[in-house]
Amino acid sequence: MAVLQLNSVNTHTDRPHETLIFLVQDFARLLRRSIEHELSRAGMSITPSGARVLFYVTNCPGLRQNQLAERMSLDPMTLVGHLDMLEEQGLIERVADPKDRRCNIIVLTDKAVLLTQRVRRLGEVVERNAMGDLGEDEISLFRDKLETMRNNLIDRLG
Repeated sequence: MAVLQLNSVNTHTDRPHETLIFLVQDFARLLRRSIEHELSRAGMSITPSGARVLFYVTNCPGLRQNQLAERMSLDPMTLVGHLDMLEEQGLIERVADPKDRRCNIIVLTDKAVLLTQRVRRLGEVVERNAMGDLGEDEISLFRDKLETMRNNLIDRLG
């Protein structure tokens, strides 16, 4: 069984000048590594970035390709690379928008629906590992505060 090797992480008291931004970025990096590890261990050939695209398409069906890029805060050309890879794997289809045939709507295939369910379960494992022994109230409060901070930035950025 493969073991995920992470550098030892000190407590916040060992780094009193560590900013919240650094902490969140470091946490996100470790989450991504954990997800990559679980995907690899499960023999899944999708990247975390590819999975992120699939989850956005799942949660926001019917978006045009340019709308999806905007929603994901991605450069349109970066999204094209992800979509090309997902299309090659038979996970998405680009369907002409009936309202404007120059635009594509991204649609999941049945294969992608099954894959996203598997990836979601792996993500739940990673999330449980990250949360450790935090109680439900602590997790709920953490989620609420994180959503508030995200929404604050979305509002500021317009």
